[in-house]
Amino acid sequence: MKKNFLVAFMLVVAGNTFAKTSADTLVVTTQPQMHCQNCEKKIKSNIRFVKGTKKIDTSVEDQKVTIVYDCKKAKYDDYVEAFKKIGYEIKKYKTQSALNNFDEYTMLEPDFLAPYIGFTEAEVKALCEQYHKDFAEVKRWYDGYELDGYNVYNPRAVVSLMLRGSFKSYWTQTGTYESILPLINMDFDGLRSAIIDMLAGESVEVIPYFFQNDMVSFRDKDDVLTLLIHLGYLAYNQKRSQAFIPNEEIRFEFAMATKVNKWSELISFQKESRALLNAVLDYDTEAVSEMLEKIHNQYTSVIEYHDENSLSSVLTIAFLSTLDYYFKPVRELPTGRGFADFVYIPKPIYREDYPALVVELKWNKSAATALQQIKEKRYTESLRDYAGDILLVGINYDKKTKEHTCSIEKLVK
Repeated sequence: MKKNFLVAFMLVVAGNTFAKTSADTLVVTTQPQMHCQNCEKKIKSNIRFVKGTKKIDTSVEDQKVTIVYDCKKAKYDDYVEAFKKIGYEIKKYKTQSALNNFDEYTMLEPDFLAPYIGFTEAEVKALCEQYHKDFAEVKRWYDGYELDGYNVYNPRAVVSLMLRGSFKSYWTQTGTYESILPLINMDFDGLRSAIIDMLAGESVEVIPYFFQNDMVSFRDKDDVLTLLIHLGYLAYNQKRSQAFIPNEEIRFEFAMATKVNKWSELISFQKESRALLNAVLDYDTEAVSEMLEKIHNQYTSVIEYHDENSLSSVLTIAFLSTLDYYFKPVRELPTGRGFADFVYIPKPIYREDYPALVVELKWNKSAATALQQIKEKRYTESLRDYAGDILLVGINYDKKTKEHTCSIEKLVK
């Protein structure tokens, strides 16, 4: 009830404001720049024909064009095209809307509206009890948004699940899905590698403060990733300034988007990663060692090996293909007498064919030592209720020889 009332109130306020006036003010800069009165005259005499334009002011001194227009009849893109026809590129400097003096609440700064943006964890638990759904499974699929101390769930997906009963992505049935395709294809340094890192379960640093709050003004990968945060395709950790893929639903959307786009570098990398997973499942320790070396050299050579943390970053990327069959790996899972580095739990439909994986990493020691630590500290206790097979995987990197080694055993229950 509280959510319905708040949303209705906000819609009424917005509707009443729109009813008063539909005039917006757009301020742009041009490239090439204006140099004289003839430049100003050229712009004014042509741009005035854009339907909905009410007034145009130009300033050679400030290098700005100010346009007052009817936002019901014209859009920013209309002016982009009009300027192109007369030989100018424009960049939005700022907009002044009739809907002004608003406080903005976003996925980055939700403030007191955080628990109203989606379903809270308490609300989802209540729905799971009412509709007899596995809460842990719902959490894997639709949780992950961290808003001012609240775990917030995608409300549309949760409602669709409760009514339809299927754990799947419900984003593809919305128009927003189409926007992800051109965004991740933008040619900005580091964008594709950031997407691949997040698909593998990593978080990436994002600077969101220079985003222009539109769908056209992108300067770098941070602007693209910030928009994806606003759209709900990425979650954001405010304390660490990091973005990440929040849940299984969104991971599926990104995976589908990259397949549709047929990224050559990702297709090649997935083949290598899939071969690595198969080698682990076949207990082929030599092949695992060789493939880890190859993947590190080809795809993650920018990561400098200097401790177990850097080794774990490489392992996360190398095991990208596991996410087709496993849930996002649990890092530093509390267990019997410590924390396992990685625990991979297969999705329910694959549990008969794929074992759970408990992985321990070592630096300048041995793979056997890593395997022994799993046993001595009883890392598998966290999986004592798991009915399927469990593989123990120890991996070591020797800084002197620059070689990876691996040991694999099946847990005897």
